[in-house]
Amino acid sequence: LVQWLADREIIGVSLEGFIFAHELIDPLQDAGLTISVGAVNSHGQLERLLPMHPDIIVSDCPAEIKDRLAKLESA
Repeated sequence: LVQWLADREIIGVSLEGFIFAHELIDPLQDAGLTISVGAVNSHGQLERLLPMHPDIIVSDCPAEIKDRLAKLESA
């Protein structure tokens, strides 16, 4: 996948949270690609995805996700 993206000069990918896994994300990040994930609409989804360090988080309830991120950062 990484080579296919590089051959097409694609610099980022957008993925649904349910397929967001280290096996997929790590090689993409190692290649310097920007990673977007959505739609993250619950605290559980957010907390599962954060260890994989997505660059962009898309949500249908951004205020709730922003509040949760703030609480996690202050902990």
